[in-house]
Amino acid sequence: MVADVIVVVVVVVDLDGDGDVEVDVDVDAARPSTIWTATFTSPSPSRFTSTPTTTTTTTGTMTTEPSRAVDLQRVLEWTAVIGDETHYAWLAACYARGVLGVELRDADVIAAAERAGLRMHRFKRSAELPRVRAMLGTLRGLGVETLLDVGSGRGVFLWPMLDGLPDVRVTSIDVLAERAQQIAAVAKGGVERLSVARMDAGRLGFGEATFDVVTVLEVLEHVAEPERVAREVVRVARRAVL
Repeated sequence: MVADVIVVVVVVVDLDGDGDVEVDVDVDAARPSTIWTATFTSPSPSRFTSTPTTTTTTTGTMTTEPSRAVDLQRVLEWTAVIGDETHYAWLAACYARGVLGVELRDADVIAAAERAGLRMHRFKRSAELPRVRAMLGTLRGLGVETLLDVGSGRGVFLWPMLDGLPDVRVTSIDVLAERAQQIAAVAKGGVERLSVARMDAGRLGFGEATFDVVTVLEVLEHVAEPERVAREVVRVARRAVL
């Protein structure tokens, strides 16, 4: 007896080349076995493809629970190629080394990180954002040597700052343990001028005038006591608070 099978073919065109693709396929409860084929085409380098106009096709078989949607992005395993045009590749490599504890060249350690399920999209370039570009210009003009970044979060500002200001010694803090651990992995993986701590911005564990500049991007509007945080960052800043 031959089992009832559905054949699903999905073609996704990643127009902006960022590799952010979400695909869902609904499987008939009466037909639990599915053969799927997914094709990803990108016009520019992305986390799925390393060269323009590259097409990657993956095929497999899976069994699903009745009436359950199948998320192809969860079942596909990709060896991603992260290039300098789209990502801060050297920082992504440092993060991978810090987490995996291996010494490999950048491309190999990034591929190993993707296979291990590490989320590398957080290192996508964001320096083109107007607020980030303006901040980097201000910091260059100030000639900063030491900087405290309060509430670094996912690194939207931290990564372009580390990339664009290679001589600045940076201390990064975040109140969330997960965020602090992720950034600490980057430091451990090779960014020696970066130090990290989990810390409440309203109770900074630093002395007065410790840093040339303190950056507090998109933080005050998210804290319960913005006045307290403002007093603390002014206390530890020697030259400016941005």
